[in-house]
Amino acid sequence: MIKPRPEDVREFENYSVDNFKTWLGKGLEDYLLKEDVWSFGSVAVFIGQDEHLSLDLRNIYEVLSKEAQEKFHQAVKELNEDGEYKKEGKKLILENILYLKNQLG
Repeated sequence: MIKPRPEDVREFENYSVDNFKTWLGKGLEDYLLKEDVWSFGSVAVFIGQDEHLSLDLRNIYEVLSKEAQEKFHQAVKELNEDGEYKKEGKKLILENILYLKNQLG
């Protein structure tokens, strides 16, 4: 299994909560609904390494700085509360958001 290192996630250090929401939302949607393995951009190589997508994303989260982790975590919370993912056809995305939210605590 390939796990990310801090230098692999440097691009996320200046992300805002909204940046993380956009990245996660689009990444989850494209990966889960369009089967786009490159939907997570430069960290796509770390997706599909663990048993579940939420674990892959948690591995990315774990090597972020504390400040970036807080923004990432807030983005996950906000995505969970977003009614967009409760719509028909997007429940798989919500399920993965919930798994990720549980992984982050």
